[in-house]
Amino acid sequence: MASVMHNAIKTHIAGLYLNFINIGTQSAPAEDKPAIRIINILGLLTGVMVLGIGLYFYSMLPSLALLCGVIGEGTAFLFLIYLNHKGLSSITKYAVLGIHCVGAIYFGALLGTVLPTTLMEAFLFVFLIGGSSLIFRKNRDKWLMVLIGAVILMEVNSYYQVIRPLPLNPVNYYTFRWWSNGGTLFLIIAVIWLLVDAIKGHDNARRKFLADTCHELRTPVNAVFQSVQQAQRHLNNIENKKDAVVLEQYIKSTRPAVLNAIQILNSVIEMSKIENGKYPVNKTDFLVVPWASSIMDMLAPLAENQHQQIKLTYRQIAPVICTDRLMVSQILINLLANAIKYGEKDADITLSLSNSPEGWFCMEVHNKGYIPEALQAGLFERYLTTNENNNDGSGIGLDIVRNIITRLNGQISLKSNPVFGTSFRVLLKDVKSEMMDNATLIDDEQQPASHSFSGKRILIIDDDLSTFNSVKILTRDCSLIQAEDGEEGLMKARTFHPDLILMDHKMSKITGLEVLRHIRKDDVLKEIPVVLVSGEVFFRDEFFKAGANSFLSKPLEHQQLVSVLLDILHKPSAMH
Repeated sequence: MASVMHNAIKTHIAGLYLNFINIGTQSAPAEDKPAIRIINILGLLTGVMVLGIGLYFYSMLPSLALLCGVIGEGTAFLFLIYLNHKGLSSITKYAVLGIHCVGAIYFGALLGTVLPTTLMEAFLFVFLIGGSSLIFRKNRDKWLMVLIGAVILMEVNSYYQVIRPLPLNPVNYYTFRWWSNGGTLFLIIAVIWLLVDAIKGHDNARRKFLADTCHELRTPVNAVFQSVQQAQRHLNNIENKKDAVVLEQYIKSTRPAVLNAIQILNSVIEMSKIENGKYPVNKTDFLVVPWASSIMDMLAPLAENQHQQIKLTYRQIAPVICTDRLMVSQILINLLANAIKYGEKDADITLSLSNSPEGWFCMEVHNKGYIPEALQAGLFERYLTTNENNNDGSGIGLDIVRNIITRLNGQISLKSNPVFGTSFRVLLKDVKSEMMDNATLIDDEQQPASHSFSGKRILIIDDDLSTFNSVKILTRDCSLIQAEDGEEGLMKARTFHPDLILMDHKMSKITGLEVLRHIRKDDVLKEIPVVLVSGEVFFRDEFFKAGANSFLSKPLEHQQLVSVLLDILHKPSAMH
């Protein structure tokens, strides 16, 4: 009973607080609402503190100058809230900072013997620079001039004593000093806290916007990419060779554009994962040369548009390495894409793979382009590109490469001169390079064939048919079951008890993450392997924590899908 009452009181207080800080926001434009809330908070805090401490000071040392200043500043701050209530936020924006300036100069002079000038200047700096950043969207540089003027006035008064300091005896000197300095520091901390909270809110809003935008963009890109892959697979089945040639030309013109869009989306997603600190290393075994060849094949259309060719050389290379395949793929894709974008046309691009004597795995990408020395030092900084007029360069690729290499305990170096060209060399230390017995390794150099999964049942929960169509192309001798939303998927899972569930995250009714949690709590379904196939890579860690067996990002790569299907459905010790 006591806990219920306690929660009710907390809820009531929270409601009162929200109602107070939202005074005046109901009819205000959306862009002005954060500033109004901040002014309400600062108005209440400063007004109550000035009146409380100031009247306490007046009780100890009756002075008309002190009383007028306390009542004037305290009521002025509280009056700001009333002005917001009346919809006059355009006035309160300037008034809150103006009152602070006048109050700091006046009380800095009046309490000069106990309130150091440097502390009041720091107080003004925080309020005029930090406060204006919170309240004003532009023209904040004008407040710097106000700050300089206020500091000059304080220094002039300190020298000429136009406003004379209050005469304090030893008894009330320390009381005035402690309360004055404590109150000033409290207000400084309050503004800094509001500034940090606002920055955090903007950052969270930006990340949510990126996540939502990437998801919305991935849906159409995924559909186009799946269509291109399927058209390419059926190219040889067209009997009319003229039609085949025309279709091949369409594929060649479409694939580079889709790949470029995928690369941009992946770069934004990788950047967001790095900023969120959600970047775990998941090591797997894979064939080196086929892996590199598959990435070269993927980027070949981009190179062809520049009349370039990507060539692969390797020496003393172990056939299989063990590291995070997705991470090293992101490194190689970014380096090759940059070599294509900024390299000379009609010039070859070389990818060299090797193992160093110390056992490090080495990748080197060379092109005939040149990076000026002035740009080389900061090349791995975010948003820096070597060509300001190139609209294709986002400037985040090499920053991502640097962060991934750091996560993999590696190094990257750059050599560039007008004669030799440009070479990026990557060394990865913690890579196990040896042949391993792994039946699920597939050769990326070949187009994935349809694999037999005799007697298996696969449930695909997705309102987008592209995943279902991809599984249909790559499998045979198995039963495919489709569900368009999470509720239907759960019902069909209980009815058919499939050997594998593939599902999206963002669906109507209930999300894929909620479906996964239901499955893992269900005694009948909890042993069924579940693979999330989604563009919501921001939720990847949550998927695995909830019990996902694997995660595939959209647009869906057929090779990755085949690898997962073989790994789960061909294992004799599958989960159930």
